[in-house]
Order: sequence, then C-alpha cells, then structure tokens
Amino acid sequence: MMAMDMPLLDTASPAAATLDRLMARGAAFLGSRVAVMGGAMSWVSERNLVAALSNAGAFGVIANGAMEPDRLAEEIAGTQGLTNKPFGVNLITMHPRLDALVETCLAAGVGHIVFAGGIPPGSAIRRAKEGGAKVVCFAPALSLAKRLVRAGADALVIEGSEAGGHIGPVSLNVLAQE
Repeated sequence: MMAMDMPLLDTASPAAATLDRLMARGAAFLGSRVAVMGGAMSWVSERNLVAALSNAGAFGVIANGAMEPDRLAEEIAGTQGLTNKPFGVNLITMHPRLDALVETCLAAGVGHIVFAGGIPPGSAIRRAKEGGAKVVCFAPALSLAKRLVRAGADALVIEGSEAGGHIGPVSLNVLAQE
C-alpha cells in the first residue's frame, strides 16, 4: 500500500521532469498556480464553484449553457466579486447569441474563452483573440484539432467518446496518442 504523501513518480525520472515541464506550461497559460482546469457543467459551474477552484490555485470555468448575455454579465461580475484569480467562461457554440456572449466576456475582461458543444465559427475565435482573450476549443478528432489550431485556438481540450453527454467519435486513449 502506498502512503498518501509518496509521489506517484520517481521525482528524478525523465517522466517526472516532463510532467513538471508540462504542468508549468499549463499553469502559465491559465495564469493559475496549478494546471488544473475545472470542467464547465451547466447549472453547476457557477460563481461559487468557479471562485473556489480559482482561489484554491486551479482554474475555474463558468458554464454559460443557455444564459443570455445580461445573465452571463451578472455571473462574471459575481465571480469577480469572489476572486481576484483568473477564471474563464465556457460558451456553447450553437448558442443563438454567441457573438453577443463573446462581447460580454470581453467587456468584463475575461481572459480565457472556452468554445464547446460544436465547431466554433472562425469569426468568434478571431473576435475573442482580437479582444485579448486566450481561446480554448474542444476537439473530438485529430482533423478537427488541426482545423481549430489553424483557426487560431491557443489550446485544445481533447474530448474522447467517453466524455459524458458529448459525442467524440474516438476514444481519448487513441486521441492522446495522435
């Protein structure tokens, strides 16, 4: 039985050095202490959870879901009232007011916009980046990952067929190797 305080990897191993390097790169990208991003879950990932994650050193993400821009603005302001740490907003790409939601995020100074639930229009990615936000996109297949990077995504979340409620055609184990 392994003690709870024992490291999972031999800290002198090449694997540990690689993991440390990748975690540092992820934390720098997110602006958080650790490279852990809370998954946005509609009706769950709201200001209290997002602020708690960010205040703990991770990176919280508001789930916009079906919120209208004025409601999202309230949620962002509420989150900003609970933390001075970075957090992001997850926008569902099929939302009929996607462009207005991007503008809401930018007006509030949100530093990271996560596009999920479909293929984001190139115009939304461009506008988010022009407004100073880093863009994260979900990619359930290698071909889409390449397309999103060409469109300007700064980071990808690879999403396998195991993801709850989402339809990735390929297992995460396969995607990670690609």
